[in-house]
Amino acid sequence: MKKLLYLIPVILLFVACNNKEVEKLKLENQKLLTLTNAKDSIINDFFGSFDQIEGNLSQIKAKEGVISQNAAKNNEISQDARQRINDDIQSINDLMEKNKQAIASLKKKLKSSNLQIKKLEEMLARYEEQLKAKDVEIDQLKKQLLNLNFTVETLNASVDTLKRTVRTKDEAYSQKVDEMNTAWYAIGTNKELVENKVISKSGGFIGIGRSQKIEQDFNADYFKKIDITKVTSIPINAKKAKLLSSHPSSSYNFEGTDKKVDKLIITNPKEFWRASKYLVIVTD
Repeated sequence: MKKLLYLIPVILLFVACNNKEVEKLKLENQKLLTLTNAKDSIINDFFGSFDQIEGNLSQIKAKEGVISQNAAKNNEISQDARQRINDDIQSINDLMEKNKQAIASLKKKLKSSNLQIKKLEEMLARYEEQLKAKDVEIDQLKKQLLNLNFTVETLNASVDTLKRTVRTKDEAYSQKVDEMNTAWYAIGTNKELVENKVISKSGGFIGIGRSQKIEQDFNADYFKKIDITKVTSIPINAKKAKLLSSHPSSSYNFEGTDKKVDKLIITNPKEFWRASKYLVIVTD
């Protein structure tokens, strides 16, 4: 019985040590499992990216072939063919940029994972060499196109860059057209125009020798904006009316009766608005 009592602590100590060993093994196994899963995930991610890079390279090669065939025609290239070449070159630029970004991302991912996978490192290095060789091919193709009067700006542009450039030019052109087609007019009695800081009076005395002029810092809010390509008639509805701003007399006339001026008719908009885009009409 005494011997059994002596053995109990030994058995308990053995069991405790055994449990610690089991826990340690479990932790090590979990670490290995996590590392294996991470490695598998990276490998799958890499091969998915490699497939995309390969697909991009295949598209680039096909487009290069089409461009080379058209370029071989020299000066016989039609305008449509030139546009297709421009589109294909821009697509090639985009595909090359995507491949370079993909490889840079994969290299960063592999480095941050702390995994040394020699096969992946070798494949990355091989794709980098392929892209360098492809860059040389594309540069040679662009030089050939430069000899056919293609522009450097277009050849080196990406699709997005060209779209932005075209959109910016279109917006600038549209804005310019809007500015060219915009004019402003103000109508009122002499008193109204003075009070609203459209005109000022200077020189002379009561009704004698007065001159009127448009204020330099006039009140723009009093003017109405119009599109001169659409508006050729301006309602007046006053007993009398005259233009204070400068416009050729042959480019307009007043319509109405002896007792009332109904409206101003602009008969020649181009000539009418040539001198000034601001129209001021004084009424009585």
